[in-house]
Amino acid sequence: MSRDDKFQKLFEKQIEFAVDAATHLHAVFSDAEKAQAAEDRVLAREHEGDECTRQGHELLSKTFITKLDKSDIEVMFKKLDDILDSMEGVVRRIRSHSVKQFTPHSVQIVGIIMKMTSELQAMVAQIQKLSSQRASEIVGILKALEREADDLRWGCIKALADNVSRAVKSQDALVLGIAQNEQYVWEQLISKLEQTTNHCFHLAVTIVGVVRKEGR
Repeated sequence: MSRDDKFQKLFEKQIEFAVDAATHLHAVFSDAEKAQAAEDRVLAREHEGDECTRQGHELLSKTFITKLDKSDIEVMFKKLDDILDSMEGVVRRIRSHSVKQFTPHSVQIVGIIMKMTSELQAMVAQIQKLSSQRASEIVGILKALEREADDLRWGCIKALADNVSRAVKSQDALVLGIAQNEQYVWEQLISKLEQTTNHCFHLAVTIVGVVRKEGR
């Protein structure tokens, strides 16, 4: 196997880990009975992704000539790693704050992450022969999904603020304290979820740049 093929295999493994992590992240948010095992799977996939990145950098350091620019290969590994790191961050926050119930907005964003990683998997698999036109079409799809996730994030933030306002009007210190804590926890969590969609979009943009540089 050529070194270019080895880089491609590592890219494909990393995005496969991201797809699987997104699937299990969805289970965390939608299936309480499977949540613990699903969280463990997300964390495991992130560690496996780190190993792919390490192998990629090691291979890159030993390679002088590559089909893709070495700088592009390095950026690809970074963007793929960002996606898995972000999903790991979501799970870490869930565990840190012992979150057991999830907002409708958050469940929808996780569904978007699943769609985006699936689109990216097809994109990564075709990176050696993808046309600029097709790559740009996929970026358009991912941009629309990213915007949808951003709208959901702001919807969640507004709902949290409204909940705090109602708690203030109740003049119940306990109710207010609970509402403020939920606001603190969920503003962090929903932002981390939306950040994951940003990372997915940025990987797609990176791939478009690679394809255009190849003159396709």
